[in-house]
Amino acid sequence: MTSFQSPALAHKKRVQAERAALAAASAGAELSTEYELALANLDQQLRALKSTKSMVTKTTMKADWLAGEWRTYIDTALSEDSGQPDAILSRLFVWACDTASVDDAMNIGTYLIKHDLPAPDGFTRSMAEVFAEEIAEMALANNEVSVSAEILDEVLDIIDGYDLQDEISAKLHRALGVAYAETDKEKAIEHLKTAIKYNEKVGAKPLLKSLEKALAEVQEQQAADDDKEKTNEKPDENNERNHSPKEQ
Repeated sequence: MTSFQSPALAHKKRVQAERAALAAASAGAELSTEYELALANLDQQLRALKSTKSMVTKTTMKADWLAGEWRTYIDTALSEDSGQPDAILSRLFVWACDTASVDDAMNIGTYLIKHDLPAPDGFTRSMAEVFAEEIAEMALANNEVSVSAEILDEVLDIIDGYDLQDEISAKLHRALGVAYAETDKEKAIEHLKTAIKYNEKVGAKPLLKSLEKALAEVQEQQAADDDKEKTNEKPDENNERNHSPKEQ
């Protein structure tokens, strides 16, 4: 009889096997496949990052590797669409988010979720949770990177049906509220209220208050303009009486 093996245990065994391959590589054993060679390369880069103190330097290193030696690997893996477990792509997804490479983050993350692949080693959350949170945090970061409302809506669609921690759902809806703040205040308010429903401390209340005040002012002004327009359209009874034809 075949014994049952939980997904967590299967993932642990796979990670252990990959680490064993890396240990063999570092000891000088010849690696037999391109994937193992790529794993060895990734392991070297992870060690280089670990030995680097500067966060700015780390981000630059990741961006250079993504644009350089990992470019072909990413494009090939996504185009082949095999769905095979790939610890490299999982790690490169995180790097794409760390370096604000929005297109790579979306493409790799979508692929990993589509094939129900696990999150990178070291993450205890599901890939759907990692995907949603990493993209939301990238959108909320105080930098010049623009994660559009359309992209965030796509993320919301991709993770639909997955069980996410409330804190992660709150971050994603807050990011959507921020993204829609200038173009669609009503939709922004809706997302911010949803964010607060999931987590009151997510940081959405100040913007929500500001948008509700701005929307109320717009609606008040619109109502005043409508009343003024109706008044202008109303016939002047006195004027009509003065210009009515005299009875013969």
